[in-house]
Amino acid sequence: MSKSPYLERKFIEELNEEGIIQIRGYEFFRDKILSEFEPEGYKIAFNDWKEERRQRLLELADNILNDFDNKDRFQRLREPYKRDMIIPFVGAGLSIPSGLPSWVNFLKKVCQEIDVNVEELNQLISTGEFEKAAELLEQNDHRYLQEQLENIFGKDFEFNKIDGVICRLPEFFGKSSLVTTNYDNLIKIIYEHSGLHFSEYLLGLEHSVYSRHIREGKRKEYF
Repeated sequence: MSKSPYLERKFIEELNEEGIIQIRGYEFFRDKILSEFEPEGYKIAFNDWKEERRQRLLELADNILNDFDNKDRFQRLREPYKRDMIIPFVGAGLSIPSGLPSWVNFLKKVCQEIDVNVEELNQLISTGEFEKAAELLEQNDHRYLQEQLENIFGKDFEFNKIDGVICRLPEFFGKSSLVTTNYDNLIKIIYEHSGLHFSEYLLGLEHSVYSRHIREGKRKEYF
């Protein structure tokens, strides 16, 4: 397995999209045929795929930086990133590729089962006041809201079922702390799968110790 198991998984998925090989009633996956009968060819194909993907994403990134005039900001981030001084803030968007809902969709789904002022709720959501929207739902039916949070975000995931760039966080931020607003445990699963563990998990109510831990260089995950 490569240093990036996620990338190799995506390569294998793309390789097998070309179809299963059938020989006299027996089925064979393309990645297995290539890796077992021509391991060196498999490595070359994987490396070529990674380079093509890298060039494609670099071109896309350049276009985004140019379109939104973010090149100078990006350049200023390079040095602190090299010194492990960048702390990622991870929201629900990185969990969506794994099948979890956005916070907006979750709130609207819960709203369907709770007797609440829908107009007021939609107004809060439209202005980005998600915390107040959640408080409104909680005031009307605390038990149901908590039940849905646990049912949807509390389920366990296997690493191979987690998708998206979130899988590469340990590669990019293997030494830093991390802040997230997410209720799911995808980040914990991904880091542990990579052999990395946070020394402590802190909730928002414990934010007062945040600065001290950062100064001490301890790796934490903050909720």
